[in-house]
Amino acid sequence: MNNQDKVQKPNKPAANSLKQVEKKKREVFKAVLASPYSRRSLWPAVGAKLQNDLVDLLCSMLEQIGTFNKLSQAEKKSSGLEKPSISEYVIYGFNSCMKALEEQSKKIQSMKLVLNSDHTLRYLFVCKLDMTTPLLFQHFPILSAYANVKLIQLPKNTHQKLQKVLGLKKPTEVLVLAKGAAKMYPLLAELAEGVEDVDIEFLRSGPFEAKIKHILTQQTVKK
Repeated sequence: MNNQDKVQKPNKPAANSLKQVEKKKREVFKAVLASPYSRRSLWPAVGAKLQNDLVDLLCSMLEQIGTFNKLSQAEKKSSGLEKPSISEYVIYGFNSCMKALEEQSKKIQSMKLVLNSDHTLRYLFVCKLDMTTPLLFQHFPILSAYANVKLIQLPKNTHQKLQKVLGLKKPTEVLVLAKGAAKMYPLLAELAEGVEDVDIEFLRSGPFEAKIKHILTQQTVKK
């Protein structure tokens, strides 16, 4: 075969060459750090000791509810037992807590919330480390700010402790307590009020002009 018959193939760039790296990038817009939305997912810091003290207190408070929940309908009827008084100030379960927080947020916006009511929600406990995806908990900082409740993160595996003490069939990662619970258990307020409020700048500053700047940059495309 003559050299003229040979077809020369173009040299393939090395995988780590600048040309190949350039191909794996795409243009994206990124918000500058001055964006008022940049701290919307920031959780208040809670020390390990305070977290453990709160878990112990919650288990003690919720034990009466768990005892009642474990009874069958027939046992509840024959014994004549009623729900413990603490029950009216406790909400548990993701969907139930979300609904209650959203309702309180709406009342605040329409100025219909009675702040000194025992049924006004005050404490939101979240087992953040026990949730399977950030989509389940990343909205809680801004929601707690709108609902004017304390956002408190609990230690890992607390969802199982809450399940056991409440007598539930499934673990529960979200718990909301109203002000009435703190009246019945003053230690709750003493401990929980030590946690800082959620600080979201664009909510704290009031109305503002949305002048959010973005810069055009490049981001590496990963497989």
